[in-house]
Amino acid sequence: MSTPPVRRGRVLRHLNPATVMSATALFVALGGTSYAAITLPAKSVGPRELRSGAVSAPKLRTGAVTSAKVRDGSLRARDFRAGELPEPDRGATGSQGPAGPAGATGPRGADGPAGPSGRAGDPGPAGPRGEAGPAGEPGAPGPRGEAGATGARGPVGPSASAGRSVVSGTTTQPGEVTTVVTEVLDVPDGAAAMTIAANVLVATNQGAARSECRVAVDGQPLGSEVVVTHEDLEVAQLSTDRRVAVAPGEHAVAVRCSSNRASNFGRGEIVLTATG
Repeated sequence: MSTPPVRRGRVLRHLNPATVMSATALFVALGGTSYAAITLPAKSVGPRELRSGAVSAPKLRTGAVTSAKVRDGSLRARDFRAGELPEPDRGATGSQGPAGPAGATGPRGADGPAGPSGRAGDPGPAGPRGEAGPAGEPGAPGPRGEAGATGARGPVGPSASAGRSVVSGTTTQPGEVTTVVTEVLDVPDGAAAMTIAANVLVATNQGAARSECRVAVDGQPLGSEVVVTHEDLEVAQLSTDRRVAVAPGEHAVAVRCSSNRASNFGRGEIVLTATG
């Protein structure tokens, strides 16, 4: 039985690049690389005809891959061995950027050990005097001190002599002046005055009365009088206590009284004392 002839045009219509590459690989494997190099036209085998990973580094001739054959940007740093890439030039340090915003305050740290004490400062100026505080409670009496030495005896001072005179009573008519009580005082040397203390009681049965008394020293009335107003049958008291400047020696003092109604002046009393 004979095989029908195969038409050339029908075979060519069924050829595609993959079929050609398969046939070429078969011929190369059977006939050697020299046959494939001689029989394959230039640039007939491209990336599409090679399977991924078919061409490895041992299959490339040294220097076969040059810079001109590498597409720009196709290589990465991982494609080079350590030390093959040159170190990039370090540029100049840029200006310092603006300070960023302050961060949140952190928690307070533990207190550190106390530092050594500093030297005492110089005393400051004295402040103003403060107000006096309240008086405290009296303290306990201290121990009795020793008696001091007896001082020198001082000079003897002038002696003061005093007189005293009392009368029982004198009745006067309206407007009549009467001496109720008199006394003489001898003022010693060194004294310059005497004190006159006089008291006189007065009463009337003629209704309301106005009675008065004056003190006279050596017959000269003093410049003031003692006046009292009293009702009918009322006993009133006229009193004075004066200090009069006098020279040393005897001086007579009299108390003279009068009333606008008939009155009774009784129990007149005068005390004279010399003073320095």
